[in-house]
Amino acid sequence: MKKIQLILLLIISAFSFTSCASYSNKISKKERLKLTKNNIQKIEGVYEYQAFRTFEANRKSMYDVDNDIENLDYYILGTRLSLNPIKHTVEVKIVSKDKISFTFKRNDVFVSERTIKMKLRSNGFLHLKNKHVKVKGIPLLVGGITSDKMRIGISKNDDLLLNYAHDSFGSFIFFVASRGFNRFHFYKRINPSL
Repeated sequence: MKKIQLILLLIISAFSFTSCASYSNKISKKERLKLTKNNIQKIEGVYEYQAFRTFEANRKSMYDVDNDIENLDYYILGTRLSLNPIKHTVEVKIVSKDKISFTFKRNDVFVSERTIKMKLRSNGFLHLKNKHVKVKGIPLLVGGITSDKMRIGISKNDDLLLNYAHDSFGSFIFFVASRGFNRFHFYKRINPSL
């Protein structure tokens, strides 16, 4: 009986760890410019606050966005600044070889700023060090794990590209469920950084 319990526990553990948030590369090669040490400054600039286009990797579909409630502030700051994205902009600036800053403005007036650690990876994306993992309850028995992470890049049209990966895993005794999604959001460049 103990062997059966151990085997079931190992199976459930294996399923729980395979559902961590992971990035999709389904769109990245044909839609983006690969960032390197030589061109990393290209990401600097002022961008619209609201995405104009989104790609759902799970559904393999691209669609235009006219009112996305989860604007750039939600992903970077973890909170919403305003419900009116028309008057908001965000300036992206490389602070050092391992830090990037996001300055949010409303009508060209400072609202908020956040500096995040980052790492330029060989895939040409800047991986942001703001990964969030939340554990609730006892994950394999009664509870769950939620994982979020982000990376940014530049599209071939010179717009900001944010890739957001989310996964949520939960279980109740031996009943296991998970939900995940992977989205690419495109933010229109207003002008290059000064």
